[in-house]
Amino acid sequence: MLFVSIPQQTDTFAEFWHCYPVHKAKKDAEKAWRQVNGAQHLPVILEAIAAQKRERLSPGWHPNWPYPASWLRAERWTDTVALSARLTLDDALCPRCGSPEGLCRDIKTCNARWLAQQPKMNPAPAEPA
Repeated sequence: MLFVSIPQQTDTFAEFWHCYPVHKAKKDAEKAWRQVNGAQHLPVILEAIAAQKRERLSPGWHPNWPYPASWLRAERWTDTVALSARLTLDDALCPRCGSPEGLCRDIKTCNARWLAQQPKMNPAPAEPA
């Protein structure tokens, strides 16, 4: 019996999932990743995510990010972005944590940076009566 493993597909999906800003419906996103052969397009997809994040920093209204599976099935990495948002991977900030080192390859470090940037949910101390 021949077993075929696809570790590369799983690893590349993990990179996509790490960088994409909406983490919902992961199983559906994995299915869409296989349908569009995301591993083949990974560098372009990561560049597109970074460029679309930079574009959303510009003034004006921007729609919410679609669920990852919808973004993949619609091949949204082919969307046109403003010229000012187009940078290479070397020039990009990490789309999740904002690190100037480009797209993070170390998920644990990136997650720690990202969590440190989140507002603290500590309740305000009660005033004395």
